Parts: sequence; structure tokens; C-alpha cells
Amino acid sequence: SLSRGGHDAPHSHWTPPAAPAPVLAVGEPVTLPVQAAQVIPADMCQGLGAFWCPQHPQSLQASSASRALDQELLELQALIKQERGKDEELMSQTQRTLLAQEVMAQEQEELQRRQNRCKELEVEMALQKKDLQHAQEWQKLQQQRHAAELRHQAEVLELKYEANSLAEQEAWQQMEALLHTTQRKQADRAQELEMQDLAASVETERFLSTELRAQCEKTQSSHSSKLRQVKDLNARLAGHELEILALESAATQRDSVCIQQELHLRQQLYTEQASYRTECESLEASVEVLRNAEERARQALQEASTSRARELSLEQRLEQLQAQVEALEALKARPPPEPTPPPQPAVDASDYVASAPSDELDRSLEAEIRSLGVGCLKGNVLTRTGPKKYKLGDQKVFMQLSEGAGVAVRVGGGYIPLANWVRELTAPGDKGSDDPFQALDASSPFAAV
Repeated sequence: SLSRGGHDAPHSHWTPPAAPAPVLAVGEPVTLPVQAAQVIPADMCQGLGAFWCPQHPQSLQASSASRALDQELLELQALIKQERGKDEELMSQTQRTLLAQEVMAQEQEELQRRQNRCKELEVEMALQKKDLQHAQEWQKLQQQRHAAELRHQAEVLELKYEANSLAEQEAWQQMEALLHTTQRKQADRAQELEMQDLAASVETERFLSTELRAQCEKTQSSHSSKLRQVKDLNARLAGHELEILALESAATQRDSVCIQQELHLRQQLYTEQASYRTECESLEASVEVLRNAEERARQALQEASTSRARELSLEQRLEQLQAQVEALEALKARPPPEPTPPPQPAVDASDYVASAPSDELDRSLEAEIRSLGVGCLKGNVLTRTGPKKYKLGDQKVFMQLSEGAGVAVRVGGGYIPLANWVRELTAPGDKGSDDPFQALDASSPFAAV
């Protein structure tokens, strides 16, 4: 060792510095290595003069080693902090990347589902268009048939009018025939009365002639003039008898002719009545057929009108779906959204509290909303207004209990599960989704595609 005032220290070799200390973790105690004493050779101190005296080698070595170790410790701590910051940044970036990938996968699944739905709707639209074309062709055929049936009905009505006119003519002819028959009977009766009068007069003349003959026989000698009268009466009686015979023969001829005419008229009347009955039956059958055809034409027109309305609604739905696909493509082109914050711990609270504990539907509704978590209604206030009747803000909502599915909410013409309805809710100030049929898609059989 060297003394402060002398240069008589023994010569020794230079000892190299110790190896660098190992890397230590943060918080680990530091143990400094014990180094050998460094001795400065005398030839190095000869040119320094009488006023310089070197320090003790052990103190110099310890101070330099402590400074080096402190510097290394600071550097190690800085490196450890830097590595930790890099690891945390890498982990956060990895989490953001995973969340963005999950969101992108969900959006791709949603887009794929909507594309499949659009394809199904296009196929359905094609089928509906084919059905509409068939319905239009059927409607044209029905219209042509209806026009033909109307023409046939007009012809039938004309035939009815002609048949009625013929019936009236036949009725007038029957009345005239009855009138002629009555007149003929009256004439025959008058003729019979006249013949009876004539026969009575002939009988009286015969009686008178017989009386005169008796008187003439009695008074033949004295009454010659009466004989002439008797002859005249006989001649007149013979003429009257001839007239009676002629009248009787004419009457029998007239009776036979009248009977033949009456039989002929009756036969014509029977044949015309039979033909009229057959025509009436055929007309009634054709009228029934026309009524059935008119009813079928009316039903075809109603079906055509309903198919046209359904085609218009499907066209509007297709336009809305095309707009929705464009909106989804634009949404897909957007940059990935910011990572969502970690979920908050569940709290035993609910967005809805049952106001009617005796109502099973109200209790089930509170339980399901509690199971969906706080904030599932997205700031909307749900209140009960009556049995199965609720109000969400200004909107009326109808609910019911479904078998095996819990509470169901009426949307459009059907009911969907409460979870699907809550998922489609929007905040009070939000305009909601661009898809007005999103809630209806939840009740569709293709909603799980």
C-alpha cells in the first residue's frame, strides 16, 4: 500500500477490474462484489511531483464500482420499465385487434345472413312474379269467358223475351179459341132452341093436321075446302121435316168439324206447352251456369287484385332490402370500430319492476329483463297499462306468455321472443337501424341464417 508522504511502496502488478455485475430484477437486493486492491506502480507516480499524493486504491475502486453499479441499475430499471410498457402496449393492441376481428366476423356473418335473406327474397319475388303472370293470364281467360257468358246470357234473355211473347200470343190465341168456342156453343144452343121450337111447331102442325084429318074424315063430304088445307099443311109439314133433316145434318157436320178443330188445337197447345217447359228448364240451367261462372269470375278478380297488392308490397320490400344491402356494404367499407370497454360487473338490478305482482306475465317480464342485465332497454321506460298491455315511451306494446319461450312480444302480425325484441331496441334519441323490417326478420324462419 502507498503512504501519503512516501514513495517507498513495494512494486505490485495492475489488477484488472472485476467482471460486470449480473442483471437483477426490480426489488432484488444488490450485493457488491469484493475486488482486490489496486496498486499504482511507482513509475506512474514519479512524474507527478512532490505536491501530488494519490488516494487509497481501495476507496477509488469502491467508489467507481458503486457508481458503475448504480448506473447499471438505473439502466436496468429503465429497460425493465420500457419492456413492461411495450408488453402492456402489445397486449392492449392485441386485445383491440381481437375485438376488432370479432366485430368484423360478426359483421361479416350479419352481411352473409342478409345476403342469403336477399337471395331468398329474390327467389320468392321470382316465384311471386310467375304466380302473378299466371294469375293475369287466368284473369284474361276469365274475362274472355265472362264476356262470352255475358253474350250468352244476353242471347238467353232475348230467347226468354221471345218465349214470353210467344206465350202471350198463345194465351191470346187460347182466349180467342175459348171465345170462338163460347160463341159456337151459344150459336149451337140457339140453333137447338130454334130446332126445338120448330119441332114443337111441327108437332103442333101434325096434331092440327091429324085433328083436321079426323074432322075431314068426319066431315069429308061437307068440308072439301078443309082437305086442301090439310094437303097444304102436309106439304108444309114435309118441307119442314126436310129442313129439319138438313139442319140436323149440317149441325152434325159442324159439330164434327168443331170437334176436330178443338182436338187439333189441344194437340198443338200440348206440344207447345211441352216445348216451352223444356225451353224454360234449359234456360234455368243456363242461368244457373251463368251465375256460377259469374261467381267464379268475381273470385278470380278478387284473387287478381290481392295478388297485385301482394306484388306491390313485395316490390317495395325488395327496394328496401336493396337499400339495406347497400347500407351494409357501406358499413363493411368503414374502418373497424373502437374497442369496446370491458364489461362491468353484474349488479342485482333491473330496468323494469313488476307493478302487478299477482300477474304471472308481469312477474315473468321482470325476471327476463333482470336476466338480460341492466341497460338492456337502452334508456327506454317500460310501464304496464293493463293486462298484456304495456307502453315503451309513446309506443304501445302487447305481450303474452308463450309455451317454452317465456314472454313474447307482438311485432307486426306475429309474436317474437322478448330477447330478440330487446336486442332491436334503440335509444330514445336514436333513429334506429336503416332496416324497418329488422324486427319482422326476427320472427322469420330464416332469422337464424
